[in-house]
Order: sequence, then structure tokens, then C-alpha cells
Amino acid sequence: MTKPTGSDLAGSRRPIFGIGAHRTGTSSLTEALTILGYRASHWSDRAEIRRDLDRGAFQLGLMKRMDAVSDLPIPTIWRNLASTFPDARFILTIRASEEWIESVEWHTRDRQLVQEEQEFYNRSTFDHRSFLATYFAHNSAVMKYFSGCDNFLAMNIAAGDGWDKLCPFLGVDLPGENVSFPRAGSSKGS
Repeated sequence: MTKPTGSDLAGSRRPIFGIGAHRTGTSSLTEALTILGYRASHWSDRAEIRRDLDRGAFQLGLMKRMDAVSDLPIPTIWRNLASTFPDARFILTIRASEEWIESVEWHTRDRQLVQEEQEFYNRSTFDHRSFLATYFAHNSAVMKYFSGCDNFLAMNIAAGDGWDKLCPFLGVDLPGENVSFPRAGSSKGS
């Protein structure tokens, strides 16, 4: 008996939330979930999520048509999502802090941070030290909260985590051997 693929699970899927900070492989995770047949959302749907959050609604209307969502503002509200969606799966994407901070600095350059970034970092502009402190605190809090939980997975996509880690967690077959794990958003390392 083979495990169902993501597309076989329509209507019976547990929600999936990518709760890693931006620039940790969230685009790659979203693309991988899409390859597996999940309806996955990334940064482009943040305005819809924002409307729900501004109303204090963590049920997220987006989840009526999506199976998975990642990137900001999701990492900012992961605790609320864990309470609202107790049957959901949570994936923390991580990467080496030196690579991550270099990528974030490149990504934010000298610009004003957008609202979702400001909420995550509690700042309006890039700051090397405080961004690293936020990154470490976020990852530590998530790991502590989900310690020992079977609905949680940490992945370091930049270090090579891929199908062999993601598919068993989701309970789906690995895609064909000619399907590489995506490396999306790879300017300055994803």
C-alpha cells in the first residue's frame, strides 16, 4: 500500500504552517509543498492575512482555500495558530545564523521595513545585533514550545534538508527521483 500524495488528500488535509523567519528557505518550502500537491501560499497573500489579523481573527480565511502558508507574518503569530489550529503541522525553517543575517541584510538593504517585518523584529530598519537576537529568540521559543510534538518539524534547507525529511513528516511519498528539492528565492542564499 502506498502513502497518499498531497493531491490525494484534498478536503482532508491538516493545515501546514511554515513558521521560520523570512530568508530561511520559506520560498523553497512553499514550492516543495506545491510540488507535493498542496495548495501553498507565501508572501503574496500577506494582505489577506493582515485583514484577518487586524480584526483579531487567527482562523485565517486564506486557510479555506489553502493547505499551507509560510513567510511573514506567519512566524509572528505561530503561538496563536497553534491554539487556533491544534491539528496543524508546523515547520520551522532555519539556517546558519551567519548566512541568514547576511541574506536578511541584503534583502532589507537600507530600506524601511514593511509592517510584517517590523512586527517580527520590533524595529523599522535593519539592525544586525537586534535581528540576530530576534532570530535566536524566535527559533528557541518555537523549539521549546514544540519539543517532543509529532506535529513539528525543523528543516535546514540551506544545509541540504529536503524530501527525505519533509515527506515522512507529511506522510506522503517522495516525488520521483528526478525531482530535486526546490531552492527558490536563492538570491543571496534564499
